[in-house]
Amino acid sequence: ENISFLNTGNHYVSDNIDLLIGEGVFHGSINFKHIKDFWGSGSIDNINLASIDKLLFLNNRYDGYLTGDFDFSTKNSIWYINTDLLVDNFKFDELDYSELIFSGLYQNDKLTINHLLGQNDSSVFELYGSLNMDHRFALSEYTHIDLKGNVQNFDLSKLNRYIPWTIDVRGKISSDILVSGPLDNIRFNLNPTIVDPVFDKIEGVKAFGKVYYKNNRLYFSNIIFQ
Repeated sequence: ENISFLNTGNHYVSDNIDLLIGEGVFHGSINFKHIKDFWGSGSIDNINLASIDKLLFLNNRYDGYLTGDFDFSTKNSIWYINTDLLVDNFKFDELDYSELIFSGLYQNDKLTINHLLGQNDSSVFELYGSLNMDHRFALSEYTHIDLKGNVQNFDLSKLNRYIPWTIDVRGKISSDILVSGPLDNIRFNLNPTIVDPVFDKIEGVKAFGKVYYKNNRLYFSNIIFQ
């Protein structure tokens, strides 16, 4: 469909920005005054992430159907973006959730995650908090992170491809999650309980304790392996 703009005298307006992406639809509108002063909104209906994955040459890592809406503005190069998104049957590599929900706000170089929730029949992942960035949309070593969340019954074997050692790790983990600090000196804390843990050739019924990472080192304490 053709996209048209109406000149109102001091800015341009378009409310018929429609794009077909596979079987999904993107609809948007924008009021444009100049490159440093514009605002608008958009809605997404049932766009297959696999289509975007192929478009961006992401090696077939993403799948799922995206629906949601957002609004945005910029004035004097200061950005504001508010969004609510839902992905049905989300998949990234071996990670999959029947439903992934994201609600977030970007304003004054700060990304606030109001709610990030992934869930399926057996597992739940939840996260909220903020990332303070030095420069528009960019992560750097000075980016300060403050995130909290929890995971329930997550299958550790799905992380084996990312672990920088060759041992096999399995089991279902549940834990609170706390991540904080600048990106170049990040800290995280877990209080995990792992059901049916497997660490290479060591197998158990349950393992629990404390795990934390700081000063580029990983620490374990009060570990009990049954």
